[in-house]
Amino acid sequence: MFCALEVTWGNAADWAAAIGSIVAVIAAVWIADGQKRFARWQKDEAERAERQRHQSLINEVIRVTEQLRDEFARLATLGDLGGLQSFTADNWNNAERLRVRIRSLQSLATDYPRLFSEVGSILHNSYPDPTISSPSVVRLICRGMAGNLDQSLAELDDLLEQRRV
Repeated sequence: MFCALEVTWGNAADWAAAIGSIVAVIAAVWIADGQKRFARWQKDEAERAERQRHQSLINEVIRVTEQLRDEFARLATLGDLGGLQSFTADNWNNAERLRVRIRSLQSLATDYPRLFSEVGSILHNSYPDPTISSPSVVRLICRGMAGNLDQSLAELDDLLEQRRV
């Protein structure tokens, strides 16, 4: 006989199914949240690695540019001391090797337009004319290129500081 006021608690199987359903929903939510956290972590790690790559690239460009600036300063000092009387295109060889290194670094910066542009500016500001034969002109040009590279280094330092923020 059926009584409307009687409470029917069901059997153990019904209770196990209900509890299992609740646990399954909680587990599904927990797993989905874990996957979302993992995806966020992967994205953050990829961004951190990319920032680190850019910082390393900027540091290397700075290092080689400083060497190039020092080479031009050395040539200008050599001219001040009168050592450029027999100045030939061979005197540009060390500077040209450094320029080749900078050019190769520029090829690594294709996904970073501002650095690519800065490296292009460095290459433009450091192109010597090997046909110049006058020691006084060579001295002035080397001093000017060293000054231009100082400005480029300041821009690179600014760029590196922005990447750290």
